[in-house]
Amino acid sequence: MLSDSSRWYPLVPKSKTGNAAYRKQLWQQASKDYPTRLVLRKACEEDILFWINCFCMQYNPKKMGQEAGPFITWEFQDRAVYKILECVEKQKSLLIEKSREMGASWLIVFVFLWLFLYKPYQTFLMISRDKDAVDGPSRDSLFAKFDFILERMPEWLLPVSPPVRSGFAGMNAATDIPGIRRIKFFFENLENHSEIHGEAPTENTGVGGRATAIAFDEFSRFGDGFLALGYTASTASCRIFNSTHKGTDTAFHFVSQREDIEKLVMHWTEHPDKNKGLYTYEAGKVNVLDKQHQFPDGFHFVMEFKPVGGPRPGIRSPWYDGMCAEIGHDSLIARDLDINPSGSINQYFNAVTIHELIRLSQPPWWQGRLEYDRLSGKPDKLVADPEGNLSLWCQLNYDGLPARGVFGAGADISQGIGHTPSCLAIGNVQTGGKVAQLADPHIFPNDFAILCRALLMLFLDEESRPPLVAWEKQGPGAPFSITFMKLHYPRAKVYHHREETNTFKTESDTPGWNPQRQDAKRILIDEYQRALRTRDFFNPCREALETCLSFGYDSQGGPVWSGARGLEGDYGARVNHGDLVVMDALCWMCMKLQGKPDRVIENPKPPLLTSLAGRIALHEALEREYEEEML
Repeated sequence: MLSDSSRWYPLVPKSKTGNAAYRKQLWQQASKDYPTRLVLRKACEEDILFWINCFCMQYNPKKMGQEAGPFITWEFQDRAVYKILECVEKQKSLLIEKSREMGASWLIVFVFLWLFLYKPYQTFLMISRDKDAVDGPSRDSLFAKFDFILERMPEWLLPVSPPVRSGFAGMNAATDIPGIRRIKFFFENLENHSEIHGEAPTENTGVGGRATAIAFDEFSRFGDGFLALGYTASTASCRIFNSTHKGTDTAFHFVSQREDIEKLVMHWTEHPDKNKGLYTYEAGKVNVLDKQHQFPDGFHFVMEFKPVGGPRPGIRSPWYDGMCAEIGHDSLIARDLDINPSGSINQYFNAVTIHELIRLSQPPWWQGRLEYDRLSGKPDKLVADPEGNLSLWCQLNYDGLPARGVFGAGADISQGIGHTPSCLAIGNVQTGGKVAQLADPHIFPNDFAILCRALLMLFLDEESRPPLVAWEKQGPGAPFSITFMKLHYPRAKVYHHREETNTFKTESDTPGWNPQRQDAKRILIDEYQRALRTRDFFNPCREALETCLSFGYDSQGGPVWSGARGLEGDYGARVNHGDLVVMDALCWMCMKLQGKPDRVIENPKPPLLTSLAGRIALHEALEREYEEEML
C-alpha cells in the first residue's frame, strides 16, 4: 500500500495557485475522457496523498474568504498520514500527541475514508467526547468532515453502486451520495461493503463488535477515558488515540506513558505557518534559530525561558508569542501548544525550578537491595542489583556501608498490592542532599516496616544513633507504626505529631505525621518547595522531581495530586499518588528539625574509587590531564 505512494504524489503542485490549477485541469480532463477517469481512479486507489491533495476539500471558518478550499498537506502531515496508515496496515495502536490546529483529526478522517472507499470489508469506529462531537449538527463533528469531503468529490471516484436516497430501509438518510448508505452515525460502501461507525464513549462502547481500527478523537476530554479504554481493548488491534493533553490524570496521559505503543508527536514548530522566526532565550541572551526570518522593526523578544516543558522547551516564535498573549494562562498554553501534560494543570510547584533541578538530577550512584533479618530488622549486607528497589547517592566505605553522619528520613506507606509504592527517603543533614531512596509497591506495610528499620540502621551518626524518621500515620501507616515500634527503634528518633491548642503544644503518644491536622499537608509541601527553591534540600532523583509537576491546587488552594489513575510507573506500581513527594517532604522535615545544612550541594560528584561512576570520572580526568601535558 505504501510502496507505491510516491508514484503519483510528486506530480502534484503544492502552492495554492498551482494546486488549484492542477485540480481544475484534472477535473476538466476527466469530465470529458473516460480513460482519464480510470487512470485517476487507479492513482487515487494506489496513492492516498495524491487523492488528498487532488480531490479532498476542507472546511475552516477561521480562513476568512477561504473557508472551504482544497486540503494541501504540509510535509509533517505527509509523515503523519503514512504513520497512521502504517499502524492500520500492521494492526498496531498509535498515540498522537499534538498542539492545537495541526490537522490531526482531518488526517485520521482522510485515512479512514480512503480505506473505506478503496479497500473491501473494512470497518472503522470513530469515538469522540460526546455524540454531537461524533455526528452532530455542527460542521466540527467528525461525520460532518466525512460528509464535507464526499459531497465535493467527483462522482466517478465514489462507489459505482446506485445512490441511496433518503428514507433507505426506513432510516433517516442524511445525504444522497452515490454508492454510499448514510444514516446517523453510519456510512456503508455498497460496492465493497466497508463501513464507518460512530459512537460516544459509554460503558457499551465497542462491545460485541470488531473493527479494523478505532479512532479516539480528543481522548483527554473523555468523561471516563479509562472505561472506553477497557471496553474497546478487544474490539480492534489498532486503536488511534488523538488529543492535546489535559493534565496527567487522564486515560490519554496514561496511554502516553506506555512504552509498547507507537507515538506520533505533532508539535507546532513543524508547521510552516507557525515556525517562522524561531528563537530561544537562554543564559541571558536571545538566540535566533531561524536565520532567514526578517523580524519587524521594534520586535519585542520574550526574555524568559519558556515553555519549560514539552518536546521543545524554550523554543518560541512570533506566532507562539501572539498565541500566548491570546491564551493568557500558562496551564492552557501548556495544554494547547506545548504538549506538556504536567504543565496543563494549574501546577502547585514552580515548574521553572523543578525543570532546572531535573536538569541537575543524577542516576543513582549505586542500585541494589538490602539483605536483612526479616524478623528483627537487623541489616546484613547491601547487594548490587540493577533491578533492586534501593537507590543510593552516597559514598560506601570499604566495608560496603554508608559513611557516618546526621540523617533524617521520611516514608509514605502503601497497601503493598501493586497500586502505589511504599517508599522511604534518607537525607544527610550536613550536606542537605538526599542519599537514599527505597521504593517497592509489592511489600505489605508490616514487612515494609521491617525493611525500613533495617535500612535506617545503616545510616548512623557518630554516636551510632539512626536517623530521625517520620511517616504518614493514616491508612496503611497504622500497621506500619505498630510493627516498626515493636522493633525497638529509639522513640526519640521517631517523629510524633504535635497537638496544638490556643495555649500550648503537646507531643502525641502516637508516632507518625498526621496529614489531617489543619493545613498540615499544605505546610509540609510548601516548606519542601521552599527548600528545593533555595537549594537547602538537593534531590538528585529525576522521577521524584518529575512527580512534583503533577501536583495541582485543590478547592481550598492546597496541594493535591493530579496524576493519572492507572499510571504504570517505575517500581512496577500501577498508580503513583504523589507518594514520592510526600516521602521527600517528610524527609526534609526531619532533616530540618535536626539543624541547617553546613553546605549546599547543587550537583554532587560521585565518590572516587568506591563507585563505578567515580572511577570513570577519575579515568576521564587523568586522560584530559595527559592530553594537556602532551600539548
